[in-house]
Order: sequence, then C-alpha cells, then structure tokens
Amino acid sequence: VDRQLDAGGIMIGKTNTAELGVGAHTANRLFGITPNIYGNSKSSGGSSGGASVAVASDLLPFADGTDMMGSCRTPAAFANIYGFRPTTGLIPTDRSSEKKLDNIPMLTTPGCFAATPDDMSLMLDCIVGSDPLDPLSINLNSSFKESLNNKKKFSNLKVCWLSDLNGEYIFEHGIIEMCENKLKDLNK
Repeated sequence: VDRQLDAGGIMIGKTNTAELGVGAHTANRLFGITPNIYGNSKSSGGSSGGASVAVASDLLPFADGTDMMGSCRTPAAFANIYGFRPTTGLIPTDRSSEKKLDNIPMLTTPGCFAATPDDMSLMLDCIVGSDPLDPLSINLNSSFKESLNNKKKFSNLKVCWLSDLNGEYIFEHGIIEMCENKLKDLNK
C-alpha cells in the first residue's frame, strides 16, 4: 500500500473476502456473499472474490490480494480477468514479527488482479522489490512493462505446471489433458 501511495495511487477501500481469508467462496457473516460479475447464482471464488469482482466491474483498474491455495487465481478465473500469484518475495510483505523464516514453508504470498496485462504490469512495477521488513524480498533487474512489450523477453518466460502431483490431486476428467494441450500450444 505504501508503494502504491508513493506512486500517486488512491486507495479506494477494502473489498470482501472469505471469512478469515480462508475459503473457495467469498462469503462471511459480516458482509455476506460476494456474487459473481456474471450473476448472483454463481460464485466469485475465494478468498479474494471482492477484489476480482471490483476489477471485473471496472470499479478499479487493479487490486491486490493474497494467494495461498488459489485465492487470487480462482476469483480471477471466475471473473474472466488476470490474477497473479508471484514467487514469494517478489511482492514484499511485513515479516518483521515472523521468526525462523527458513523453517516455515511460505504458503501465502501477496498477489494481484487486473483487467489487462498492461494494467497488471503497471501495478507490479510499482510494488515489487526488496523491503527491509521482508528478508525474503527480492529485486528485479527489469520491469514488467518492458518485458511485456519485449517479445523476446516475453517468449523466455517460464510457466510452472504441477499437474496432479503424481496422482495426489484428483481432477475432473479431461481437465489435465486440456491444460497439457494448452501448455503445448504455448510452447510453440
């Protein structure tokens, strides 16, 4: 937030999340259910469903969130926008109260939403980089905007694909094959 404010950003407010930030649907006892942009009978996903709906509704050009098990990616997919869960440390967070960071698996990381890759690159260029409050934070040697506009750099991006973790996760029939075919298309 500090970096966004320093860059001239205006904070609009907080959006609805799943209770305690945990859940595949954005619902809580205080504000109720966040409906999907495509209708009240559909889920907005979770846990950052309020942020994805705000971006998909054109209330905001981009929004931040956190992602542990899909809390940015799922709501983004349900709202037909972009959601990003970066490598831990790319977007710094205050870890000053955390002890023994080398012994704790970092499951949650700050992430973001945007309606377009250009909008997301603007936000990311503003908020990424090392911070003294986050010993895991890292600097980049280029900008997202430059990489997005540089076809050679963009074609060198790597995509991580976990599939079903050697049969440990069960997917609906056809989903794994559909994703693997899309990955082959991206590799061309």
